[in-house]
Amino acid sequence: MPLLYKFICDQVGLRDEDGRPITGGCRFQIRSYGGPYMYLLKDGQEYLLPHPLEDDTARSLTGKALDDLVKDKAVIFKDAKICLDCLKFEDDCICKKKNLIEVPKLEGMACPSCNKGKIVKIANGMS
Repeated sequence: MPLLYKFICDQVGLRDEDGRPITGGCRFQIRSYGGPYMYLLKDGQEYLLPHPLEDDTARSLTGKALDDLVKDKAVIFKDAKICLDCLKFEDDCICKKKNLIEVPKLEGMACPSCNKGKIVKIANGMS
C-alpha cells in the first residue's frame, strides 16, 4: 500500500511564547502519495489508474488486463505536479503558463507561498 505524505511549510502553525497562534503565518500544505501515479495511455489521452483499483480501472477502459497493457507500453508512471504560481494541482490549475513542479521535489525547497519557510515532508498514513 502506498504511503501518503503531507508536504507542509515549516512556518505553518507557529505560535508565540505564550502559545497563541501567530497571525499571518503560512498555510501551505498539500497531501500526496510518496511515489508516482499510474496512468493508462489510450487514444492520445492519459487516464489515472487509482490504487488499489488499477487492474479493474484498466480493464473497464480497455477490456485488457493490466499486465498486458504494461507489456504493450500503454502504462506510464508520473508524479503529481502542482503549479508554483497558483499552488493548485496540475489538473486544477487555470494559469495560462503553468509553472509546474513534481510534488516530491518540493521537499527542502523554499515555500512557494510565504517565501520564508522551507517545505518538509511528513508521513501522513497509508492508502
